[in-house]
Amino acid sequence: MRKSKLFIALILVAALCLTLFAACTKPAEPKTDTPAKTETPAKTDTPAKTETPTKTEEPEKTDEPEDVDPEDVVDIKVYFLDILGNYEKHERIESLMNDVSVPAIGVSADWVFNDMGSAVNATTLAFSSGDQMDVLAVHALMGLNALYSQNMLMECDDLYQKFASEALEMVSRYADSWVVDGGRYGIPANRVLANSPWLIMRKDVLEATGQLEAAKNCNSWSGVEAIFAGVKDYCDENNMYVIGGQRGFINISVLFSGDSFDTGYAYDSMGDRSGMVLVDTDTNKISLLPADERVIAMRKRAVQWNENGWAWPDTMLGDDHSDNVMKQGVIFSKHDTGEANCPGQKSEVTGFECVGIKEATGVISTRLLVNWGMGVCSTCENPEEAVKYINLCFTNKEMNELITWGEYGVDWILQDDGQANYPEGKKSTDVYHSPDYQCANQMLIAPWVGSGADFREIAQQENATAPVSPYMGFLINSADLQTYVAAISAVSDEFNARLNSGFYTDELQEEYLSKLKVAEVDKYLELVQAQLDAWLADNR
Repeated sequence: MRKSKLFIALILVAALCLTLFAACTKPAEPKTDTPAKTETPAKTDTPAKTETPTKTEEPEKTDEPEDVDPEDVVDIKVYFLDILGNYEKHERIESLMNDVSVPAIGVSADWVFNDMGSAVNATTLAFSSGDQMDVLAVHALMGLNALYSQNMLMECDDLYQKFASEALEMVSRYADSWVVDGGRYGIPANRVLANSPWLIMRKDVLEATGQLEAAKNCNSWSGVEAIFAGVKDYCDENNMYVIGGQRGFINISVLFSGDSFDTGYAYDSMGDRSGMVLVDTDTNKISLLPADERVIAMRKRAVQWNENGWAWPDTMLGDDHSDNVMKQGVIFSKHDTGEANCPGQKSEVTGFECVGIKEATGVISTRLLVNWGMGVCSTCENPEEAVKYINLCFTNKEMNELITWGEYGVDWILQDDGQANYPEGKKSTDVYHSPDYQCANQMLIAPWVGSGADFREIAQQENATAPVSPYMGFLINSADLQTYVAAISAVSDEFNARLNSGFYTDELQEEYLSKLKVAEVDKYLELVQAQLDAWLADNR
């Protein structure tokens, strides 16, 4: 579509529908001998207090405006997950991004912001209704697997090679994680890849109860429980609970065989959305995750936390995201999975300065790579321009800072120490602001205050040293497994919230496993094992 004017008004799309995952990516990444076992987690430093902004010079623009014939400008639409509720503030940011993209590549983009609650439904309905969709900023709620299974992404490797070679080079080590059945369907975001399990806690409560040093040095579950006991009375007096979450307050993305965090085992789920697959990297054999003794031990630990009065009683039925529950002052702590600056990010979204205990080092896997990135919608009428725009999003510093921190001098400034911060007198509710893991190239932008000026260098180092799954490049192809997945997921939905919220019993566990057998979980695991065996035969 071509426009007679340089810019157009913004239209926000909303709607209703839901579909889920399927796909198996084709590997091109050389295999690694790095084991998936976790390393001893480093102690986590408390995020620095927000400093008063001092630097007001605007960063150098990356593209000088040029005269462009309005008749030659191509208008596209970009669909974006609005995690922090910026939909009322984004028109100004979109206009500034167009000030970059129009002179650079002759493309003007209309960004459609959908919030967390409606993003999947709205995007799916917009697609089925034939609405204009050109670029999809792919997110964890609707990653490559789901989009591929619904035929929502365009295979256009030739266009990526021709018009986005710079972006592909930036993520060259993992670029082919977005190759499915021989075709390229997008580019993975250049971001921190080693997502690890964290216990996120409010710093003010730790300070008030004298537990801050214990939190900084904690490396065991007994240490966590000592902290919980130490803050219990304070939490009671201030009408909050020690720990809570959304339908569970434990994290089983890493399994522990003992009290020490050093015993953690980070496994690659290989895209199994049913939560059933656990693979032994020594034997390459798949077993049933819910039946593993390490999972059961963690669920039994949650029972004790519940009996101690530490747990938020609404956790099991809670529909609100745990970030919002903490933001509302309901809970002191929660489990999460995130990157090296997870505590700093949670400080931003909860409004409370947070301290994090890193319980283990996560494993870099294909699943993490396909959850964030950018791709061209299969109904796009101008795929060449869409790919050029994607390349600009990966390579242009100003584009990344605009979509993340907003307008310089209005939404954020750069301090003398190289960290980004709010302008003096402003806070998150006053300005446009998004999580930095959402942009195409996280490594280009200034780190937010509290992360440290060298955070991007640290993040890149962590990417280079974190354990890499020996199954990098493999994802379960659920195209022929959907009947099994649906039946198994229905059973898990019935039991998981109770099991992960401190209500485990042997009887409940036995009933859970019995119903999984009826749902043919054994057959599902057998078919997944066959896929893995075939992949191993072709790639080792």
